[in-house]
Amino acid sequence: MFKKRLQTLTTRILPFLFSGCVYPVYKTISPTSTIYVVDEQAKPIKEAKVYLFSDIMHGRNESNLTQQTDAKGSAHFERVSQWKLESLMIHGRSTYYWNWCVEKEGFETKFTHGYTGFQEDSKFTLRKGIHTTCNKVKEDYFYPDVIKHYDFATRYQNGEMYQTVRGLIAKMLNPQTAKEAYAQLQKLPAEYVPYIIMNMNDRRAIPVQLLSFTKDTEHTFESIPHYEVRRVIEVLDLVSKYILKRNMPRPEYTHYHNRMYNSLLERWRLWLYLN
Repeated sequence: MFKKRLQTLTTRILPFLFSGCVYPVYKTISPTSTIYVVDEQAKPIKEAKVYLFSDIMHGRNESNLTQQTDAKGSAHFERVSQWKLESLMIHGRSTYYWNWCVEKEGFETKFTHGYTGFQEDSKFTLRKGIHTTCNKVKEDYFYPDVIKHYDFATRYQNGEMYQTVRGLIAKMLNPQTAKEAYAQLQKLPAEYVPYIIMNMNDRRAIPVQLLSFTKDTEHTFESIPHYEVRRVIEVLDLVSKYILKRNMPRPEYTHYHNRMYNSLLERWRLWLYLN
């Protein structure tokens, strides 16, 4: 009897399991969502063009829906669902994520980016500035027109906070005052982060190559967080993460080169633009 059951399992059930078990699923391609668009005086912006991008994680762009805001500055999207075939095999399931993009002549383009920035009920405040079209180009969309050519200097590269950061960088380059500069940088409030980012493209070598943070921080993996650093950009990157309480796994700065530094700067400028 046992032998017969084992034979049945081998000949009928196991091939079915290893076939990947394809099954139909009714998937939400785009969720029911509403967005409200206002200007810096909290007044509704009429006829702003709103994009709702739907993507498959680690996959392709699924759909791009568009609406225009009404007199109240709102645009509404109904849920879109489709039947999809999935399987139990690796990568046999599709996980969707969504992003907003809003554009209007005379205003800076506003958007979310990545897997976690989308909210089904969102409110966007558009700032006066140069209009840029919402372009979907691979995963780094908006970079060519919005980030690379955005005039960050006019908004952030001046004032007392900017000069404070510049002064601490000068102290960082002096062997006698470097540790003091590190301590003062990590005590800066979050309002200073944009001005730290504006000074981040500084690749000068530093004399003191050990950066230590306070032991009671909750956003590092090490109980005693020490980091080996070689250049100003590396210190400013870690300090910015520390101030914002972002997760700080130990970076491998020893393998960094100019292309990787450029990518690091782009990510921080994207953060600055979105915030």
